[in-house]
Amino acid sequence: MIVDFSPIIIYKIVKDYEATGRTSFFKTELYDFVDKVISHTIKNTNELYSFSHTAEAKKLCLEKVSTICDVSPTSVEINDEKLNSLEGQKLISSQIDSINYTCLEACRSILNEEISINNSLL
Repeated sequence: MIVDFSPIIIYKIVKDYEATGRTSFFKTELYDFVDKVISHTIKNTNELYSFSHTAEAKKLCLEKVSTICDVSPTSVEINDEKLNSLEGQKLISSQIDSINYTCLEACRSILNEEISINNSLL
């Protein structure tokens, strides 16, 4: 099953921000998060999941992300105005609602693990 990775990235950005107040994310970190989620999902379901690493797929993802963030060549930064706008809230809701249950559970697990590790480093 090919997974649209935009919802997973938006999930990470929004939920990490809500949990920690963090506003800036490197693009490579976001793509790594998707890889971890997909690996976790495959491990727990024995089903094949993947996402497209193409430039076009990443461009489309970043267009969605730009609804709530300012996008630079290497990172994304949450823009509170965009995030709290009606368009931003609709995007967040529709994107997170589109994640299938198995991937959503993997998102939660991986994000909680990352937050726990980061908190222990402080």
